[in-house]
Amino acid sequence: MKIDGTELTLVDLSPTINSKSNFPRITLGRNKIAFNTCFCKALKYPRYIELYINVREKTFAFRGLNEASKNCRNFYKKRDGSKKSFRSGVLLTGKEFIKLMRNIIGMEAASIHGEVKGEFIVFNLENRS
Repeated sequence: MKIDGTELTLVDLSPTINSKSNFPRITLGRNKIAFNTCFCKALKYPRYIELYINVREKTFAFRGLNEASKNCRNFYKKRDGSKKSFRSGVLLTGKEFIKLMRNIIGMEAASIHGEVKGEFIVFNLENRS
């Protein structure tokens, strides 16, 4: 393309986009666990979540539910009077939940990318970089 007689070449900027936001991700912090927007959208902002684990394969998965089950915990609740249908992500607190996730992940703090597989978001700690 020429602008004012100068030849310019188009540069592909797509690789510079923060690809982390395009994948479901959880971030384990000091007193909370953050689930990014992609995680929430993939599970369709469920009211509850269930956690599945395979210790031998160092894998865990979350599944969203709209009705409570025996082994679930609260996840997302739309704010009353909110004009936005969904917020960007979800933060969960609770000492026991954070302690459980630290034991599963094996770290005090981490940011882990998952993969959508059907109605689950699966996290494989063995293949983590």
